[in-house]
Amino acid sequence: MRSRTAFLVSLFNISAMLKLPLLVSFLFMLIGLAQATDLTTERAADTEAYPQIHFGMQSTYVGDKHPSFADPYNGPSSLYGGNESGYTFTGTIFVGFRPWKDTEIWFNPETGSGIPFSGLLGVAGVYNGEAQKAAFTSPIVYTARAFFRQTIGLGGDQVRPDLEYNSFGNTVDRRRLVFTGGIYSIVDIFDRNTFAHDPKKDFLNWSIIDWGAWDLPADARGYTRGLVGELYWDEWAFRASRSMLPVESNGLALTTNLLQSYADTLEIQHDHSIFAQDGKVRAMVFRNQAAFGNYADALNFASQSSATPDLGNIRTTQVKYGFGLSLEQAINKDIGAFARASWNNGATEGYSFTDINNSISGGVSISGSQWSRPDDIIGIGLASNGISSTNQAYLSAGGSDFFCGDSRLNYKRENIAELYYSAKVTALVWLTADYQRIANPCYNADRGPVNVYSLRAHIEF
Repeated sequence: MRSRTAFLVSLFNISAMLKLPLLVSFLFMLIGLAQATDLTTERAADTEAYPQIHFGMQSTYVGDKHPSFADPYNGPSSLYGGNESGYTFTGTIFVGFRPWKDTEIWFNPETGSGIPFSGLLGVAGVYNGEAQKAAFTSPIVYTARAFFRQTIGLGGDQVRPDLEYNSFGNTVDRRRLVFTGGIYSIVDIFDRNTFAHDPKKDFLNWSIIDWGAWDLPADARGYTRGLVGELYWDEWAFRASRSMLPVESNGLALTTNLLQSYADTLEIQHDHSIFAQDGKVRAMVFRNQAAFGNYADALNFASQSSATPDLGNIRTTQVKYGFGLSLEQAINKDIGAFARASWNNGATEGYSFTDINNSISGGVSISGSQWSRPDDIIGIGLASNGISSTNQAYLSAGGSDFFCGDSRLNYKRENIAELYYSAKVTALVWLTADYQRIANPCYNADRGPVNVYSLRAHIEF
């Protein structure tokens, strides 16, 4: 195990240090994976022999393209109306250490690079779930996750958690407490919808893979720091967290004072069975406190000097709150359906996720069993995103934020349709073709629709 770990860590570091171009870097990882075929995806078996070490890896490349679309005018945060191409690349190593039963320590070094369309501007339901707000054309290495997980068994049947990458796969008590603290992605724990959640393997659009109106705590790469507590009790699960928000809107640095600037999230989950088919219902509420820009304040401030409203002029400590509902339901062994609805109070800017104040989404996931490809998946998803009346007034007056700002606004809801086919070509490799149609990008009926074509390659073990 030690030699295998050293081999891939060296591969990871060499790729980053050489600052290889995207495709070369990706192929380099492929070649290294082929040379390491003795590595296994098997999780550590339940055993009383400690300590235990687990090692895993993923690499994902997404290439995006949109042709030209109707673009009668634009502003500081508009999507470019001509032909445009972009990409994202990530490579992650998952290292786990289990010193004794029920205690785990995880470390995920990651490399990433990418060029999103128009600097990630111009759509609220962003087309690529792998896209980061801190984009780099050459791969850089950073710490994605570094956290501990402590499980306290409370009895009941033995089950295996539905965690994927950072998991030893050991059985745990059905009734249990779980504490997670450190650097993590909050969507690793909350809103884990089986059919629409992982942009590395299923849908790509932000407003389909997560609650669109949840201004989830995250830095520009999608990670935060804090503490999460979970209680599992038979068919129920309860989760609560306090996490850090960025120092600046959509920035990379996180605050460190969790009494002054923070995000609180609560989620209740209920597992059920309908006609012997599994399903889950989740309800979430959140409350974020930070120095937000307020749309009404920006409009009032600008009116005093007949200037263009600017959120950066009036940021003060305020509260943003909202809720989300989520449903997933297996229809049979090959088909699953999902739906989400979310809302926030819409008074302040999108601070750490995107500029959506209310959203509904849903779709189906179909396995390829009917055509003898049981590991292939077809996904069909729809999303409809909206903003509050004060947000509309701000954009209509020429204001802009990180994602939206066309200098004027002919308001209509941003409507998105996504279709993908994911093919498992080997035991370790998936290839996906994805198409999205985004009508009224950033809520502007004068622009678009935008057609986005994507190809994705994903490796994991």
